[in-house]
Amino acid sequence: MARPKRIIICPDCGEEKLYWAKGLCGACYTHHWRQANREKYNAQMRCWRSQNPERAARANADSYRKHREKRLTHDRNYRDKHQGEISARRRRWREGHREQELARMRRWYEAHREEVLIRRRQDCQRHPEKAANMHALRKARKRGVAHTATPENIEFERKMGIATYGPGEVLQLHHCIPFSRDGNHSWGNIMFIPAWLNLSIKDKLPREVYRQLSFVVGSH
Repeated sequence: MARPKRIIICPDCGEEKLYWAKGLCGACYTHHWRQANREKYNAQMRCWRSQNPERAARANADSYRKHREKRLTHDRNYRDKHQGEISARRRRWREGHREQELARMRRWYEAHREEVLIRRRQDCQRHPEKAANMHALRKARKRGVAHTATPENIEFERKMGIATYGPGEVLQLHHCIPFSRDGNHSWGNIMFIPAWLNLSIKDKLPREVYRQLSFVVGSH
């Protein structure tokens, strides 16, 4: 004899649905059962997906389309709550799969080359100082030299009477004679100056900088 159907207000979801078992509707009862028997359910699903790969792919695609907004919201909330953990996990994965990650990045760059170049040009136009700073940082890393001043460097120069900049100033390492003009990376050729001044000097020689400053001062 078939079980009589009766309508209840499910205490879990609060909706009026058909009674299933333990005072719950079918969807809520199934959800509770899956939570209580997670390992058994996961094993059953793995077995079913391996036997029915095409049906599993269609079911995943249908579920994603149906609950897209809900899943996006859930993913955003999860990332906000576990940002540090996610970053550490990604970093560990990249370190353990360096060659695979580099190959993936190269493939992505080749597929989106024009888009990347357009975005870079737009960023350079919007933030010229930041772009120049990043360019100088890349050149310094390529040559294996420091680019940003450390607290020890600043304290040393203050004690020696070299530093004349104020507290809180962003400082960068400056080569008096630039590498592009046959300069070297030695204590006699380096000093720390404010970032804005370093970016404005670029690859000029000291006499060229002095001539430029003299012209600017004399014109006022």
